[in-house]
Amino acid sequence: MQIENTEHVVFTESYLLGWSIRPSKVLLFFQILLAPSHPTYSAHDEDHEFGCYKLAVLTVSGVTSITGIVGQRPPLLSETVDEFQDVDEINKLGVQGNELQLVGDDTMILVSGKSARLEILTDESPNAFMIFLSEA
Repeated sequence: MQIENTEHVVFTESYLLGWSIRPSKVLLFFQILLAPSHPTYSAHDEDHEFGCYKLAVLTVSGVTSITGIVGQRPPLLSETVDEFQDVDEINKLGVQGNELQLVGDDTMILVSGKSARLEILTDESPNAFMIFLSEA
């Protein structure tokens, strides 16, 4: 298994925001850091100190086993600032054979499946993940 659509994405400075487990599918919700070489990169400040973060969904299909997460944990908006609360900062995200491996400061998630695809969202609003959360 490979993760499609991850060119020019810096996972080690990105954040896990939540997940949704469905029959034979796992959705992982992220705030990802784009490298300056990514086609949709745009700096959020004049000095280019903060990088370009985008919301994204990683879908693993044909799931055969899951370790480290259960149930649903949708992305939650912070009550104090206008952004999503992170579950964990990502230290490593990769694939070993047919297993997606996500390691964070306090999290280890292993998902075995047939395919994985990252979708970078153009919607940055608080409702950005709703279409994914409402799918049956």
